[in-house]
Formats: sequence, structure tokens, C-alpha cells
Amino acid sequence: MILSNTRLDHNPCFLLLIAFAWLPDGGMIVWVLFLGYAAALAFTEGAERALLGDFAPAEQKGTVFGLYHLLSGIMTLPGAILFGAAWQWLGMSSAFMMAAILTTMAAIALRVLAVGTSRRHP
Repeated sequence: MILSNTRLDHNPCFLLLIAFAWLPDGGMIVWVLFLGYAAALAFTEGAERALLGDFAPAEQKGTVFGLYHLLSGIMTLPGAILFGAAWQWLGMSSAFMMAAILTTMAAIALRVLAVGTSRRHP
């Protein structure tokens, strides 16, 4: 079963988003956590791409990677605008808490979809 052992409390990106949400606005610790967040993303992005390559049919690998990067690029702008608007209007803590909640929702949706797919294709 895909992602059967995935837990949100073991996800470094999720934990860093929660840490950002509880920080006071500004300060040096924000920069340290941003470096930690960048490191967590650097460690996980390669695994994401490897997972795509493992599950994509051989004749459609290029298409799968193209769609992955297309969707990532398309969703980056609205995500950045939403995060920036939340930061501007609600403050830093609210923006990071919103990001943590949306990350949790996406992880749950991915798990549900992965479990549903694995049941249909044993």
C-alpha cells in the first residue's frame, strides 16, 4: 500500500510550518527556520521525482514529468499570492498556520487517493 506508513508528525516541512506559526513576528530564528525548511525541501523533492519515475509507465515518463512541473509551476503563483495576502492581512503566524493546515489537507488527500488507487490495482 502506497504511503501506508506516512505520518504528518514525521514530515519535517509540516513541523517547520507549525514552528513558524508559533514564532513572534520577525527575529533571527525565522531565518534559521527558513534554512531548515529549504533543507527539508531539498531532501524531499528528489524523492518526489523518483516516485514519479517509479510509477510512471515507461512510454509516458516524459509526459508525467512534464505534467508534474506544469502543475507545480501553475500552482506556485496562486499559492504565493494567497500566502502573501494572509501574511499582509492576518500576520506571519496566521499565514504559516494556514500553510500547515493546507499541507495537512493535501497530505490526507494524497493518502486517500493513493490507498484508493492501490485497492483498484493490486
